[in-house]
Amino acid sequence: MKRIPPPRTSRPRGTTRISGRTHRLCASVIVLKKGGRGETLVLIVHKPRRRDAWQIPQGGVEEGESAEAGGRRELVEETDIHIRGALLETPFSYTYDYPSTFMKREKPLYDGQKLVFFAAKLPKEARVRVDKKELDDAAWVSPKNVKRYIKRKDYRVIVENAIAWAEERL
Repeated sequence: MKRIPPPRTSRPRGTTRISGRTHRLCASVIVLKKGGRGETLVLIVHKPRRRDAWQIPQGGVEEGESAEAGGRRELVEETDIHIRGALLETPFSYTYDYPSTFMKREKPLYDGQKLVFFAAKLPKEARVRVDKKELDDAAWVSPKNVKRYIKRKDYRVIVENAIAWAEERL
């Protein structure tokens, strides 16, 4: 049965216009903790797809929700991590357009996404439980090893800078 996409509607809340295009607002949360030897570790998660599978936990901000609340909700839904207190908002963001093949196949409501980054620190003993729906794995890695997992260079550079910024402040 052929999937009939919903019709595109006017720009809903939780979006931004960039160069005349509509981008979905998303929140990404850099989660840090200390490892066994006292080194800082960052949480990365794996999406069940072939390319660009590893990323920082993230998800779309829903209508009427703040970016911080969206990041917090996505973190709970995908990893079962509950952050107490406020998330630290970073000055970093990442905007990208969906690939044309994705646009043709999926007919999304948006032309791409704009990620805003937050950060939080967890206790050393913190555990992650991935939802096995949107994510199929998670790993705590050294910030210097992020490049082994996150392959898209423009995204990775922003993530590495946001991690370094968060390490200095958390």
